[in-house]
Amino acid sequence: MKKYAANPVGLGVFAGSVLILLLLEAVYLALGNFPAAALFLGLIVLYAAFHVSSLHTVHLSRKGISKHILGFQSAAYHWSEIREVGVLYPKVTKRLGKNRRAGQCFIYFSPRKMDSQTRLKACVNWPPKDIIAMTYTPERFRQSVSLWDGKFVFFNITTRELFGQDTALFDFDVQEIRY
Repeated sequence: MKKYAANPVGLGVFAGSVLILLLLEAVYLALGNFPAAALFLGLIVLYAAFHVSSLHTVHLSRKGISKHILGFQSAAYHWSEIREVGVLYPKVTKRLGKNRRAGQCFIYFSPRKMDSQTRLKACVNWPPKDIIAMTYTPERFRQSVSLWDGKFVFFNITTRELFGQDTALFDFDVQEIRY
């Protein structure tokens, strides 16, 4: 079983921000400024509530995939329940150049088959509730390929943009859908 932080960059930003807020909390407590300390404690709780998705971990195994928050399982699917696996670029309007993207891609695992409109809605309201997703890296993609037997869907990104010229090395089905 492989465990991945769903969004390592978001997790790092979240952890750094909480550490700074905790440091300010400690300073105000040491100075005896209890109203300011209470304010920073409230900010920590509020920030944690809004960024709980940064705490997700995704577990991939031969049996299936699951999503955990702070060690508690929030969603799990057996591979037979997964209908679509793909790579999605959620920023439908941002591009740096002809073949360059501004931002990160995600590997997603969906319990339902999606059409282009559903994928577009998922991009706009990222991340969807019933889909398990994690930030794309080549290692995570290789692990997903080794466990998924079906077709990979690439939405709003092409294999050439993602992998360069090495697309001939693939031994799995690919469906590219451009928005």
